[in-house]
Amino acid sequence: MVSNIFRYAAAAGAIISFAGPAIAQDSALSLPQSQRVYLNAERLIQDNDNEQVIYEGNVLARFGNRMLRADRVIYDQKNRIVRAQGNVEIIDENGQSRYADEIQVDENLKDGYALNFSSRLDGGAVATASAVIHDEEKGNTLEQMAYTACPVCVEPGTEPTWSIKAKRAVQDKQSQMISYQHAFLNIKGVPVMYVPYFAHPDPSSERRSGLLPPDLGISSKTGVFYEQPYYWTISPSSELTFSPTFYERVNPLLGLEYKKRFWSGYVAAKGAFTYDSNFDGDGVKFGDETWHSHLYGEGLFNINKDWKWGFGTEVQSDDLYDRRYDIDGQNQIRGIYANQSRSLLTQLFAQGQTESMYTEVGILRFQGLEERTDPARTPLIAPTLFAEKNFGLGSWRDLNLGNISVAASTAVIERDLGVSSRRATVDSNWRMRNIVGPGLVVEPFAQVRGDIYDIEDTDGVYEEKSTSRTLALAGTQVSYPLTRRAGLFDVVIEPTAMAAWGTDNANNGGIPNQDAVRFEADESTLFRPNAASNYDLWEGGSRYSVGFNAAARWGQNNSINGIFGRRWQETADPAFDELTNLKGADSDYVAGAALKLGKTLNLSTRFRMDNDTFDLKRIDARATVDYWRLKNTIQYFRLDETLSNSGGEEGFSSYGTFRLTKNIGLVAGIDRNIADESNTRQVYGLSFQDDCSFFELTYERNQTLDRTIGPSESINFRFTLKSLGNMGSNEFD
Repeated sequence: MVSNIFRYAAAAGAIISFAGPAIAQDSALSLPQSQRVYLNAERLIQDNDNEQVIYEGNVLARFGNRMLRADRVIYDQKNRIVRAQGNVEIIDENGQSRYADEIQVDENLKDGYALNFSSRLDGGAVATASAVIHDEEKGNTLEQMAYTACPVCVEPGTEPTWSIKAKRAVQDKQSQMISYQHAFLNIKGVPVMYVPYFAHPDPSSERRSGLLPPDLGISSKTGVFYEQPYYWTISPSSELTFSPTFYERVNPLLGLEYKKRFWSGYVAAKGAFTYDSNFDGDGVKFGDETWHSHLYGEGLFNINKDWKWGFGTEVQSDDLYDRRYDIDGQNQIRGIYANQSRSLLTQLFAQGQTESMYTEVGILRFQGLEERTDPARTPLIAPTLFAEKNFGLGSWRDLNLGNISVAASTAVIERDLGVSSRRATVDSNWRMRNIVGPGLVVEPFAQVRGDIYDIEDTDGVYEEKSTSRTLALAGTQVSYPLTRRAGLFDVVIEPTAMAAWGTDNANNGGIPNQDAVRFEADESTLFRPNAASNYDLWEGGSRYSVGFNAAARWGQNNSINGIFGRRWQETADPAFDELTNLKGADSDYVAGAALKLGKTLNLSTRFRMDNDTFDLKRIDARATVDYWRLKNTIQYFRLDETLSNSGGEEGFSSYGTFRLTKNIGLVAGIDRNIADESNTRQVYGLSFQDDCSFFELTYERNQTLDRTIGPSESINFRFTLKSLGNMGSNEFD
């Protein structure tokens, strides 16, 4: 930033010294086009007594794609110094401008200075200094410097939202560090934070080791705490961050985060450990001191263009450790398998995919964090495998013969207590699609599947045995899409019917249900030949489903669509419970709908109605509003007592902002358990946002109770400064 302004001035001086007044000499014109400097001025003065060449009046110098403007440019031939004076502006090849009242530099770019320097940087940021002293070997020194990423001088007499001012800033080329002396953070021109000295790496330097910004606060669990991260660049491809946290009431916690890049992939891991007793939500210790720790990590590596392998690690010493120390990151996806809330998953996997084949294999280990979890009954899956190959059958005359897929699957589920099972499956599916007559879409299908099970049960509920079964189904799906242009609307209505027959009594062989414990046949599976989830359960006998899809679109980004229908079975199967919607011979009605009005309103809902009374048994609805000064997301759900083991569930959540003025807004959010008549979480606050900063002050109350960790309250303050990132936060529980 600073060096360029001297470099361009020196380039102009060099060409003046080369050509002198006779700038059109043949020797000058023999220079390559990219190395020529073109000068234009109202007057050219040759001062032979002082050995100076002076250009005056709207001086313009062009050097490649760069340009210098000034009232006067002087080249001192004796001392070989270039000096630009008066309204100096240098524009680089990217269009960025630097300004100064005066610049002086020797033509070899060894030493120089600039007075009343200012520069506009990427993203609109501005840096200024009363004086800049340039040394080619040591670097640059900026006296009385200021920096802001906010608009400057928008209105006379106004101050930018924030700025950083320092008595001196030094850019050291040898250490590639920029240091500041007596620096202030100013908000609307008022100093709010003072630092006598701080330093950070030069933006042009490579990654460097050093201290990172600290975090501190007050918690009802741990008292005052202070975290001081240290960043260590081990190599160009690896790094390690140490984050010791010191607490008022409990022992310190040492956090570690490691990252490394390889030519074929990466590894990332984050964890922490401490040696202390357990403590409750009020910070009261109990029990013996022992080691407490956690580790969350992942890795992914390419084997070749079609195959990759990876791992995900989630493990912690005890189930309340994360809530005691406010550890987050449990619900991230670290691999190809997803996890559930309050449960950790460690996985090792490989995945391959080509145009016609897909394969995945994995080993999965779970750790439950809920009170009722028994580690002896938590499964270890070693391994699970799925492979599928697709074959196109082409066509015969004008008839599409469809596609055949052949798949193999296995799952080995081991428990110390309870049911352990080993399953192997071979599955073949055929489906084709043809248009008949005036637009009738006919899709016949067939499936043949074979399962082999080996079952063990320490509880004695299931017979320990090896068993097998052969399953088959066949049927047809028929739909008739109807399209029409009605004024501004493009309307599509598609009535659809599906009929299939499958093997009976497949669930009576004493096979435990391990992979479909909780599922529901809803609108997404309305026309699926086998609506049962995964492998252990099978929908047998004949079944039929009827429904329709409808959609309307208008304008640039407006649409409404929906689906409605129900399913029938030949006989009821007691293997399915009420939640699955497959327990009786007649299913409940299922439906889904969505409305989109550009960015203003997005509404989606899914619901299930009783097949006799049309009573609403389940609804999930979500609305996102962005209108005028309001931005809000609202979610509502209700589950009938017949579908829930807890006697019915109902609740809603709402989180959003309302702008009181252009920059000031209200923040509000709530999670409401209607069934229990309690608010599980509430957030209220104020926010300020403009083009260069964001400030937010919120009050939060969390009424979640998990054994010894109880309800909490907090006041959170965070602010983000454009180009500098998050500057800090405080939390009070």
